[in-house]
Amino acid sequence: MSILDRFDKPSVSPASFLGHLLGPMKLVVAVIGICLAFALSNSRQQRAQRGFPLPPGPKPEWFIGNARQLPKGKQWITATQWGKEYGDLVYARIPGKSILFLNSVKAANDLLEKRSKIYSDRTHSTMIDLTGWSFNLLHMGYNDEWRKHRRMFQQMFRPDAAGDYQPVQRRKIHEWLQRLLDTPEKFMQHTTFLRLLRRLHQRPLIHIGKQAMGIMSDCLVPGKFLVETYPFLRYLPSWVPGLTTEMQSVPFEAVKERMRIGQGSESLVAEYLGDTDHIGGLRGQEREDVLRHVATTSYAGGVDTTVSSLSTIFRAMVLNTSAQRKIQAEIDHVTGGKRLPEFADREFMPYCEAAYREVMRWYPVTPLGIAHTTSEDDIYEGWFIPKGTQCFPNVWAMTRDESKYKDPDRFIPERFLDADGKPNDDTFIPAYGFGRRICVGRFFADATVWFTLVSLLAVFDILPAKDENGEDIDITDYEYTDGAIM
Repeated sequence: MSILDRFDKPSVSPASFLGHLLGPMKLVVAVIGICLAFALSNSRQQRAQRGFPLPPGPKPEWFIGNARQLPKGKQWITATQWGKEYGDLVYARIPGKSILFLNSVKAANDLLEKRSKIYSDRTHSTMIDLTGWSFNLLHMGYNDEWRKHRRMFQQMFRPDAAGDYQPVQRRKIHEWLQRLLDTPEKFMQHTTFLRLLRRLHQRPLIHIGKQAMGIMSDCLVPGKFLVETYPFLRYLPSWVPGLTTEMQSVPFEAVKERMRIGQGSESLVAEYLGDTDHIGGLRGQEREDVLRHVATTSYAGGVDTTVSSLSTIFRAMVLNTSAQRKIQAEIDHVTGGKRLPEFADREFMPYCEAAYREVMRWYPVTPLGIAHTTSEDDIYEGWFIPKGTQCFPNVWAMTRDESKYKDPDRFIPERFLDADGKPNDDTFIPAYGFGRRICVGRFFADATVWFTLVSLLAVFDILPAKDENGEDIDITDYEYTDGAIM
C-alpha cells in the first residue's frame, strides 16, 4: 500500500479512538486507574502541606482536580487569566499530573535557566510513543540519548554556521517570492517552508509532514488525551505512527541514493553523511540513526513554527498598513529600490528589526511553551514544587505583560526602538524557549524569518483579499489553529 492510499481513509480524531474501547471489564479497570491517579495526586498535596505549600492556583474539584477548569484548547489564555488572579506561578492538577504555569520571564528564567539541572526533563507521553514521535529531540527525557542528539543538532545549527546557510536561504526565499508572484492565491501553500534546505521534498511528503506535525502539536497539550493518564487505553490506527516513519525514511534514503550514484544533494543530511568526523564519538549505524532523527526534527520544525511566523507577518501587514509602509520605506532607503535586501543589510534596518521582534511577540509560535518536567522536589520563593511537575513557560502571558508592553494586543514595532530610533535591548524572544531546552535552531529560524519579512515587503504590497462584492475581507477575528503550536 502506498502512503497516498492512507489518506483515502476516513479521517479519525485521536480523541474519538477511545469511544468504543471501554467494555465492561475495561470500565472497571478504568475506574481503578482513576482512583489510583487521584490518590497519587492527593498524596502529593498532603506531602506539600506538611512543609511548604504548593503554589497558588484554582481550587481543584474532588476526584478530577482542575480538569474541568482547564480547557482542551487555548490553555495559554486560561493560564494568563489565572496569572492575573494568582501571580507568576499558577499550580493546577489533573488526574495523574501536576502542572505549573510560569507566567513571567523572571519565573521562567529562575527555574528553567538557573535551576536547569532539575528543570530539563520531559514527562513520558504515551501519545508521543503511539504516534511515533519519541525519536524527536523535543520529546526526549533529559538523559544521555538526548545529549547525543543535541550535540549533533548544535553542530549543525551553531551560530557561526549561520552564514553557511545564507546562499541556500537566499535562493529558496527568492524562489518562494517568484511562486507568490505567479500564483498569489496559493500563498499559504507556498508559505510551507518544507523545501528550504532541500530539493527532494515531494508534495506527498509535505502532506505527511503537515499531518504528523498536527498530531504532535495536539500531543503536547496537557490533559488532551485520556490515554496519557490511563496508558492501558493504547490504540491508534496503524497508519498514524507510519506518518513519522515516512518523514524519517523517505528524504533520508533519497539523499543516500543520490550520493551513492554520485549526484550529490543540497542538504544537511548529505553534508554530514559525507563528513568523516565522528561528532560526539558517534560512528557507524548509531551515527546514521542520530543523524536521521536530527534531520527529521529540523525538517519538521519548518512545518508549523516557521509557517506560523510567516502567517503572522501576512496578518500584521494586512491589519497595519502604516507599519508596512515604514518597513518598505526603510528597505528602499537601504537598497535604493534597485536590488533585493541582503543579510548584511540587517544592521542598517532598525525598523525592520523592530518589526521582526514584534512579529515574534504579537503571536508567538508556541504560546504555552513546551513543558519542562522537574526531576526532583524543589522549593521556590516559599512554594513547594513536587518532582514530576510539568512546568509550562506561558509565553503568551510574557508577551502580554502590560507593565512592559503597552497595548499588548496591538502590533507596534516602535516598542522595540529607543528614543533615537535604534533597536533597544529587548532582544530576548521567549518563544524560542528557556534553559537547556532552548531551541537549538533559533539562529537559523531568526535569520529565515527576518530575511523573509524584508524580502517579501521589498517586492509586494500586502493587502486584504476581496469578497464577492469587492469589499475588503475583515480578518481581525480570524483564529489560528489550536495546539501547542499556533
